[in-house]
Amino acid sequence: MDPTRRPRTSKSAVILVLTKRECHDSKSAVTLVLTKRECHDSKSAVTLVLTKRECHDSKSAVTLVLTKRECHDCKSAVTLVLTKRECHDCKSAVNLVLTKRECHDSKSAVILVLTKRECHDCKSAVTLVLTKGECHDSKSAGTLVLIKRECHDSKSAVTLVLTKRECHDCKSAVTLVLTKKECHDSKSAVILVLTKRECHDSKSAVTLVLTKRECHDSKSVDSKMY
Repeated sequence: MDPTRRPRTSKSAVILVLTKRECHDSKSAVTLVLTKRECHDSKSAVTLVLTKRECHDSKSAVTLVLTKRECHDCKSAVTLVLTKRECHDCKSAVNLVLTKRECHDSKSAVILVLTKRECHDCKSAVTLVLTKGECHDSKSAGTLVLIKRECHDSKSAVTLVLTKRECHDCKSAVTLVLTKKECHDSKSAVILVLTKRECHDSKSAVTLVLTKRECHDSKSVDSKMY
């Protein structure tokens, strides 16, 4: 895509902001924010925010928030929130909340809430799958999938996948993927990937990839941004 190419209409605009902050001290924190704003007319807006905060102390916590708000007119709104909190002590707990609210008119609404709490014992393992398929007409479809797998042994791993596919017509597609993998051993690593692909016609395409790798030994951190 030519970055100098002007929008097709005077009322369309796209703003992408990616920010990463990290401090290597006892109160270290990492914040990742990806924001996309798009206005097709005076009443439509899309905002995507991904935030990760982590504190490396006895009360460490990790929070992931993915929010999508969209208003096509004064009566329609969509909100997606994914939150993960984890405390590394004997009372550790993990909470996952996925909420979707959608109102196309004054009489239609959809609410999905998924909450998971888990205590770290030697044998716990859980798999959660939430799938939502919706077709507004013969050419539109939406799918939401949230998968979490966690095993508390020497090969433990955590995977979070949130996928949304939507086609408004035969030439437009949007895909959002959030993946988190974590291994609890001396070579532990955390990988966060957020990808958005969108094609409105044969000549326009946007791809965003955010990858964060972190190893919890010798304080090494490897971050890649494309």
